[in-house]
Amino acid sequence: MQIIFIIIVLGGLLSCYDNNLDRQLGDLVKLHQISSTPVEDESQQLRDIYSDQAQLGKLLFFSKNLSGNQNVACASCHHPLLGGDDDLSLSIGVDPVRENILGEGRKNRQGRAMVPRNAPTTFNSSLWKKSMFHDGRVERLNAFKNLPPQISTPDEKYGDIDPLALSLVQAQAGFPVVSEHEMRSSYMQTSSNESLRKALVKNLVNSVIRKNKSRPGEKSWRELFLKVYPADIDKPLQELMSFDRIRFLLGEYEKSQIFIDTPWRDYLLGKSSALTSSEKRGAILFFTEVKNDGGGCVSCHGGSFFTDEGFHVVAFPHIGEGVDIKGDDTGRFLRTGIYDDRYAFRTPSLINVKLTAPYGHNGVFANLRQTIRYHINPEKQLKSFDFSFSYLKQNGINTTKSKEFSKKSLKQFERFKQGGGVSLGSFDFTNSQVNDLVSFLEALTDRCIEKPACLKPWLPNESDPRPDDSIIYFYK
Repeated sequence: MQIIFIIIVLGGLLSCYDNNLDRQLGDLVKLHQISSTPVEDESQQLRDIYSDQAQLGKLLFFSKNLSGNQNVACASCHHPLLGGDDDLSLSIGVDPVRENILGEGRKNRQGRAMVPRNAPTTFNSSLWKKSMFHDGRVERLNAFKNLPPQISTPDEKYGDIDPLALSLVQAQAGFPVVSEHEMRSSYMQTSSNESLRKALVKNLVNSVIRKNKSRPGEKSWRELFLKVYPADIDKPLQELMSFDRIRFLLGEYEKSQIFIDTPWRDYLLGKSSALTSSEKRGAILFFTEVKNDGGGCVSCHGGSFFTDEGFHVVAFPHIGEGVDIKGDDTGRFLRTGIYDDRYAFRTPSLINVKLTAPYGHNGVFANLRQTIRYHINPEKQLKSFDFSFSYLKQNGINTTKSKEFSKKSLKQFERFKQGGGVSLGSFDFTNSQVNDLVSFLEALTDRCIEKPACLKPWLPNESDPRPDDSIIYFYK
């Protein structure tokens, strides 16, 4: 009887403790106006994966025809089974040793990681309302609610509207294909972006011609495009399968990749048991401001999409080949030319962050604990940072100037800190607080994306048409 009494008492205490956590967290959710969904406009942001447009976009996304040497696809660096990215610090795009090996085993013939930045996940990419890429070089100029979108891209001068840009995801789809180390290689090296894109269409045209000769009667790219554009049956192949249509269809596929069915969402919808006590403590720390003894994470990772979509200097250590002629990466500055934008990068969304390691704009951190520890106090952490980078699994990463450029980035961070622009570096977390934060962040993971069978509609499979042999149907 005494044991039963003790169990009842302990159960009651735990229930009271959890109720207290729920009250605290409920107050913070109201304060920060957090809703259960980051979707604001379904017509702009959502598509059905089973639509003809999204299904054709899927095949194009997995097709190596959209690369200069026809040996890399969008999916090579953004595979759904890898969290919408590639599990690498720095992507291996063109000239792979083996084309269908993705993820940690992927290597190129140079033996060096030439892509200068970490591949952002394509999951939920249509939920971004302001910009795409780590430096925001594809950027919406008008408010999200105002239609049509006015978008600036690198095809135009900074701040000028790109007339061909219809949405952020559609606009960004035009740029990996023209990047030397991502998909272009040395193909048509001196040609303009637009000339290159038109040339890539010829890969599809030539595929149709070859298939009509070798396997007449089987579906080619022409039949798949006609299913989406039936009125264009008499158009030349180059017009039927124009790059404007290709990037639109890629965007439609990406708009279908909305994965927001998380335990956190269940909690916001009223299921208090959806989160553990540790996850609730982590959420309270996350949403509580620094002045109130919290982590203040919400100041940049606010809203239902867990990002302010702003650009901030966080002084993450430098790795890789860099972007400018010195081998440095000064982020947003390279697009705007504004001095205060030096080393500023876009705040990432934290939805599904559990599956998008390595972390940082260059993938310099292997796990969430390491990222959090460094992020909250970069001045302290950089002094003892392991510049051997032995903890990274990927080989071939240039680190010769890591210390030099990391110090420059930290100097810019300290400049903002002295001006009162950042609160990072003014406090630290205990181990238990870091554990709680990690628990909460992992509760932002969609259930589907951890189950390969659930992701099947977003992958090419045996029931899909095979327009040619360029589709990545599997990976090792």
